[in-house]
Amino acid sequence: MNDREFKRLLDGSGYSFEDYRRLRQLDLAAIRYHYPSHRMANETASPKVSIGKYFYPTPERHEEGAAMAQDVNVSVKQISASTSACTARHHNVLSDRPEAKGGADRGPMGGEMLLMGLGGCFMSNLLAAVRAREAQVSDLAIQVAGTLAEAPARFAAIRMTISGTYADRAEMEKLVTIAERGCIVANTLKNAVRLSLVLA
Repeated sequence: MNDREFKRLLDGSGYSFEDYRRLRQLDLAAIRYHYPSHRMANETASPKVSIGKYFYPTPERHEEGAAMAQDVNVSVKQISASTSACTARHHNVLSDRPEAKGGADRGPMGGEMLLMGLGGCFMSNLLAAVRAREAQVSDLAIQVAGTLAEAPARFAAIRMTISGTYADRAEMEKLVTIAERGCIVANTLKNAVRLSLVLA
């Protein structure tokens, strides 16, 4: 979308539901950056909600048009005093605390699963990049280390070390960059923790 088209969406002239759908996909920060003093005009007397200085149609109006975004859903259900069953599509895994922390040690802790999710998401994108380019890469492995901090309890930093068998390091570095750009979990965490990647 170029600036002219972007401005047309903001000037209040003849919005359609498709316009709204596209507008909802824009980053609010980008709107504030390009048009810091602009307020979106109200199309009709339809209900609206305010976010900072800007107004968006309510979700009810959007439901009449195309879907705004695709949700990813999982479920977590208690099955014992310390164990929960986590389900994604038709896949199941148990989550628990170690015995030293009062659990039954029937599965990884949530924080460990977060690191596993990051590694798995990144690896999936990396393997896809390798296949798409028919790169001579094999035996890929990722070690994910999270540095804990307190008040509140969290990961302050996460480091991923990627290793494998490859002849062309420059090509491998490019594949790692491609995988990083496509990794949903990495892109989500970048604004919350210090996330670093190292090619061994």
